[in-house]
Amino acid sequence: MSNLAAISSSILQGSDELLPECHENFATIFIPEDGELAENMASLGLSVKTQAFLKSLQQTNDNQSRSDTLDSYFPADADETISRILGDTPTRTQERESLASSIRTRRHELLDSILDDEKRRKRETLPSSS
Repeated sequence: MSNLAAISSSILQGSDELLPECHENFATIFIPEDGELAENMASLGLSVKTQAFLKSLQQTNDNQSRSDTLDSYFPADADETISRILGDTPTRTQERESLASSIRTRRHELLDSILDDEKRRKRETLPSSS
């Protein structure tokens, strides 16, 4: 819980220096070992993970790098990743499915945004037909 307090304090102070640490330690910060994964904690974790992803995009220029970065923050195999973290116990099935669904949805939204940005950049580089 102390990691969560440090992350929360950092974010509330307007600092984003702990965002990469948050991404790397997502499971230990936001998913309790023996407790129920509360929906608000999952939502907070997903939001912080999104902010970490957006910050990391500032260091990437090409579309392949953006896609690779997206894969590292929001993996296509979210179901498997969450199963490893939460375990495969029947009591955690709903938590696992809900979190994996949220990650898939966020991944899809971010991927759409990356593709839209790519299209916009291509349009801007086309010679004007005046």
